[in-house]
Amino acid sequence: MELIDIKKIDTSPFQHRKHMSPDKLRELAESIMREGLIEPVVLRRCNGRFQLICGERRLRAVREYTDIKSILSRVIKANDLEARRMCAAENLQRENLSVIETIETIVDLVDSGLCGDELYDNMGASAILRVKNLLSKLDSIRSSMERGSKLSDANMLFHKFMEQVENIFNNLPKPLKWRSFYENDLSVLLDTSEDVLVTAIDHNLNRSQVKALEGLKRASFDEFKRVTGKGQGSSASVGELSANEIKGITEKAIKRMRLAPPSEMASAVLSKDIACLKMGMLGIPVERIASLLDLNRKTVMNHIQKGEI
Repeated sequence: MELIDIKKIDTSPFQHRKHMSPDKLRELAESIMREGLIEPVVLRRCNGRFQLICGERRLRAVREYTDIKSILSRVIKANDLEARRMCAAENLQRENLSVIETIETIVDLVDSGLCGDELYDNMGASAILRVKNLLSKLDSIRSSMERGSKLSDANMLFHKFMEQVENIFNNLPKPLKWRSFYENDLSVLLDTSEDVLVTAIDHNLNRSQVKALEGLKRASFDEFKRVTGKGQGSSASVGELSANEIKGITEKAIKRMRLAPPSEMASAVLSKDIACLKMGMLGIPVERIASLLDLNRKTVMNHIQKGEI
């Protein structure tokens, strides 16, 4: 253990906790001032400085709400993959992670546990795509096996990864069935736009609320901004709305659109045209753009190609 100057410590690039309550951080800082730091933060040396692996809340509390200049630390040797695993494992042990942060952390834990295998690494360009594609294949193979089918190549892939995947999910702080995660949780990340994800983290929304809010955004972006506190006449109480209440707002917005003048309808169509172009320029896959905007793949491709021309 050693005392490290907090100015020499960089935050972790693998941290999924995007929202930390200032009030809770202040309470933690007061506790540290009274009783000292009971559990040291974990660091690694990186580019002549120290990089945080575990202890984001403790470091922020000390840095932002105390005059303490150095923090008790355990400095270890860890590569990027090991640092990712440790950061994800520590986050999952915390009780105040939002649903979205929990799903993202499990994705990172699975990905960091399997990275390095050539077959797995080629399953996608990002962690979420690799995990999604692997679990999709395993789910398909498991379903085929349950029907009595025998596929030699598929069986090889199944036996190569199944034990590792089940071990990861069984050893979570709250054990979870991987098929349940694939069917109920992963889709929340894949089918939800970035601004809804951010809102979900800020307001600690559950899965049903997230899905309902995404539906509202697709139906009426103006109404979405109002409900989330970002537009005219806004009300920033989205966390107090149930999924059914959000769905009710969505239904009313759809009814108003059906009664809107043709010029307003044309404006809504145009906004999807522009949205397709913007997302295409950002490199977002066509399939995901189609899902997010509730369009078919061919329409999305047409919008993107017209914009390029």
